[in-house]
Amino acid sequence: MYEQITGRSKEELLALGWEKITHPDDLAEDLTQYARLLTGEISAYSIEKRLVKPDGSIVWVQLSLSALAFFDKRKDNHIALLQDITKRKEMEQALRYNNEHDRWTGLYNRTYLENLLEEDAKADTARRTAGKRALIGINLGAIQSLAVNYGFNYTQKLLKTLVNILSAYANNQRQLFCTYENRFVFYQKQYKDKDELIRFSAEIADTLKKVLVPERINGGISLVEITQENAMQTDLLLKNLLIASEYALKNDPHTMSVCYFDAEIESKILREQGIEQELSRIAAREEDQALTLQY
Repeated sequence: MYEQITGRSKEELLALGWEKITHPDDLAEDLTQYARLLTGEISAYSIEKRLVKPDGSIVWVQLSLSALAFFDKRKDNHIALLQDITKRKEMEQALRYNNEHDRWTGLYNRTYLENLLEEDAKADTARRTAGKRALIGINLGAIQSLAVNYGFNYTQKLLKTLVNILSAYANNQRQLFCTYENRFVFYQKQYKDKDELIRFSAEIADTLKKVLVPERINGGISLVEITQENAMQTDLLLKNLLIASEYALKNDPHTMSVCYFDAEIESKILREQGIEQELSRIAAREEDQALTLQY
């Protein structure tokens, strides 16, 4: 069975040994645990690791290794149980991929972004440092209007074109996410200042205009800086990012505008929302007669 799992003959396995056929990325942990077993620090261990077949393909195995004491007390005696778990790992990886990626674009999704923001916030707290981090949102909600005239496939093709354009701006310090079917987010690290964010957003806007203007649609770009005060409030960060992008979209409906979310913008947005809510409340209750039309 060991020959079947590894794809190697008995003679080859004896000649190579298990270290030579263990994947390099998994070897260090295996050797560490094996050394602890030989010294008697532990009596057994279990790990998941990859074995490399002769053709270079990978097989995942669950290895359980236990000390086996005979009369001569030799410390290198042990018994190993090896189970092929390749299919299970493939299923786990597929489920993880679907859970962390957007179906249409292949980009990491909102769930992955939320987890990443929380992990980075905890890491900054543990180090008691806060590196510069920010979110740049691209709201292309208006693109859905094209589906009415040209159909779903046309809209999805255009979105994929825009994703390819945006992906060209991603790098080690700037990762791109798809948080909704028509909304995207850049997670920016290690930037200089607010002006750098604004310049980058303006560059993105100019690039997207070349595709969006011929389609007679617009979009909104929003900026939210992550601080020590809001770092752990992931939902609030993404909410503010969306609100600012909607404000940019509504504030300048004929182009691609940029809105930096700060206390002033927040106050304006809350005031507008309050007015809209009050007008809706009044309109829903005709008996109040709180609204009259004057000519």
